[in-house]
Amino acid sequence: ALCSGHSSTECDEEITMDKGGNITIPACSTSIPNPAMCPSGNAKILFMRSNLGGKQLHYNRIGPHQSFEYNVNVLRAGTYAFSARLVTPSWKQTLLLSLNGSEELINIYLPFTIGKWDTTKPLNLEL
Repeated sequence: ALCSGHSSTECDEEITMDKGGNITIPACSTSIPNPAMCPSGNAKILFMRSNLGGKQLHYNRIGPHQSFEYNVNVLRAGTYAFSARLVTPSWKQTLLLSLNGSEELINIYLPFTIGKWDTTKPLNLEL
């Protein structure tokens, strides 16, 4: 994917794990597109400053899909609960996950948030 021609600023957030084992994946810590190489994203995915601090990932749902990836390393294999904090401006939106390089896709139905921030129900994933 091509980078947009906007000004360059690196993502200042990293994937972290707290003492309780909770993993936080900041929106702009993607490995594809790489914010260090494409600081503003590309034609489909934009990295934008958030009013709450940090950055957010804006995904343009119009047109063909665009993958984005995060590389997460866990201390030990096991079951982890996944949830996402997001905004959905319309009905019937989904997120497809592929874990551990698998070709099998996990389809997560996203709640219609009426354009307000909300969190998905946790989904148990084997990592």
